[in-house]
Amino acid sequence: VSLLVVIASCNDNFVKKSNQKFSEKEVPKEESAESHFNELQFIEAFPGLPEFSRPLALFEIPNNSGWMLLVLQGGELVTFPKKGPWTEVHIAHNQVDRTRPKEGSAWNEEGLLSLAFAPDFQKTGTIYLYYSPADNPSRTVFARLKTTGQGANFLVDKTSEEILLTIPQPYPNHNGGTLLFGPD
Repeated sequence: VSLLVVIASCNDNFVKKSNQKFSEKEVPKEESAESHFNELQFIEAFPGLPEFSRPLALFEIPNNSGWMLLVLQGGELVTFPKKGPWTEVHIAHNQVDRTRPKEGSAWNEEGLLSLAFAPDFQKTGTIYLYYSPADNPSRTVFARLKTTGQGANFLVDKTSEEILLTIPQPYPNHNGGTLLFGPD
């Protein structure tokens, strides 16, 4: 709700001039975020799942296999069963050697940055990755890859990588982004 108020207040159509008075009906009742924070209850979604370094996104693989896919910024795609046991973890893709930035770089905004399943994934097994390669020149890459198998046998075929777009990145920051497909 606060975000909507902030966005609306950025538009001149929604902002009252400083010399105008608000009626009592126009003034929104303010609620403290802290008052609702105490009502939150955190639960462990996948008890027993190992702790991973720099998880960025979690998806249910859209092939009706009942498996989840976790994107790790360091360059791995990890799968595990949605309903457990969460100790059963598999590496579906590993490009750590090609993705992790050089020692000493500010890699908070580099690495394996995003993944999207193709809209026709169930038919084609196609995924898209957005990542920053470790070699020079500094850049980000948008690539298409094929997958095979289901469940514990779900794998990304590294040899199928087709680079669709390369974007020069002169700095190690502000390289992130999220890949999404719209309804069109």
